[in-house]
Amino acid sequence: MSHAGRWSTVAAELAKRSDGLWACVGTGVQTELVQQPVAWWLPTVGVEPQRDARLLYAAYRPAFMPMPNTIGLRQDDVRPGSSYSDGADWSVGFDHDPSDGLAKLERWVNGPAGQYLAAQVSPDGQLYEQMWAGQIGKRRATWLPLAGTRVIYQTGSASEVVDAALPLMQKWGFDEATREYWENFAIAIADSRPEALRFLRSFRAVTLTRAGLSDHAAVEEAG
Repeated sequence: MSHAGRWSTVAAELAKRSDGLWACVGTGVQTELVQQPVAWWLPTVGVEPQRDARLLYAAYRPAFMPMPNTIGLRQDDVRPGSSYSDGADWSVGFDHDPSDGLAKLERWVNGPAGQYLAAQVSPDGQLYEQMWAGQIGKRRATWLPLAGTRVIYQTGSASEVVDAALPLMQKWGFDEATREYWENFAIAIADSRPEALRFLRSFRAVTLTRAGLSDHAAVEEAG
């Protein structure tokens, strides 16, 4: 069995054993564990394909906009010798003892991955405010979710972020669907905050549907 196949098997088993805390979505090397319930963010655990699916990561992305994982913790980022890292390879010995791979995954998910995900998403989007201040105009687009968080939490001008993002869509090679999202988001923001919130909620619903996830979360917002 390939490493991708092993990962799919182990991830599905962990999701079954998590009592609803994690859902398993995707197939093969694209399989991810998604922490439940999903509100405005998708906290995930997956494997890095460029490492032959041997290396785990924990990451998150906004559910309200099209964006890949941009912030994450790789398994080899954990301090060497940590009881959670297990040599940074969950798949060692899997063929002889599949339960060993599952045990390593559980330690990662319940240890540094869970702790990392719990700490990263600030309730008011301040993390993205810091990124905006330091990375505006740079190739890394980690500040883009700020437009959404400013709408959700009423922490500043979303138009300011959208106006900076739109000219960069073509330059950065974003696909047509992503550019269309930002153009429509700009229209919604110009209309009113309630309209912008409806736009974000609608995209979030589509994100969950495409991932095969149920919507059990009460989506928080300010105001």
